[in-house]
Amino acid sequence: MMRHALHHDDTAIRYITDRIKRLYPPIIIAYCILIINFSIQSKWNVFEIIDEVYAHIWEFLLLTSTGITWEFWNFATWYISALLIVSYFIYWLIKKDEKCFSEFIAPLLIFAIYSWYAIQGKGLDYHVHWERICTSAISRAIGGISIGCISYYVNNKYIPKKINKYYCSCIEIIVLILIFSNIICAEKNSYNLLVLILFPVLIVIEYNKWNKWNEFFCNYIVTLLGRISINMYLNQVFFIGLFLNIHKKTNVLLDYLLFIVCLTLFACFIEFLRYKIIKKSMKLFCTKKI
Repeated sequence: MMRHALHHDDTAIRYITDRIKRLYPPIIIAYCILIINFSIQSKWNVFEIIDEVYAHIWEFLLLTSTGITWEFWNFATWYISALLIVSYFIYWLIKKDEKCFSEFIAPLLIFAIYSWYAIQGKGLDYHVHWERICTSAISRAIGGISIGCISYYVNNKYIPKKINKYYCSCIEIIVLILIFSNIICAEKNSYNLLVLILFPVLIVIEYNKWNKWNEFFCNYIVTLLGRISINMYLNQVFFIGLFLNIHKKTNVLLDYLLFIVCLTLFACFIEFLRYKIIKKSMKLFCTKKI
């Protein structure tokens, strides 16, 4: 978002509109899968399906993080809703004064938000509703986007571009070990806030490709993983239920690995399906136009 803001002459409204256009096709497919699944399980008729869809209208409009409602079919959309809402205001601030936002407002927001989380003693897992606004969603979106913006700003302004890849590779390995150790040993307490310091280091290293293994990865595979990541995120609720019904538990580590592999393949299938739908629609539209 920060890169886009600095290299495009547009408004916050235009930016959010473009984001929604990109997000809605995979979101619609994910909801169609969930609706079909719920309809089969609950044996809904057409009128019951319409009633259920109408009851979750705010979720489909991605406005749940405003506090209008906090009922979900697809719980994964809560953070997407928060990111879209917050992105509008932060994008506007960046356009007005990039330096002021990056060097003063964003650090202040990060300090205020995550200090509050630390005081609660539950780290990033603390959730609370306040004045009909889900503060956990909105505050985490503000903090996350601010960290990303500062990472880009600092990388462009202050970090030299020529850095030893071997040193950065060692740093990245250490950071990854610390992150996984933190996830395993410090879950649901204030120590998991350490990832807020560690992740920006990974972001800067990966963004600049300051490591040796980037030379061995195929760009097509990396691009594909980036494209299917939204499908993995949006369809996890449905796929977890499907996976647990089909697969019998054996070993925790093996179960996790198998789940990730299967979810990745499922996301690839969804992306292929979306591509076919778009291709057919464009072919039909062009034929009618001619």
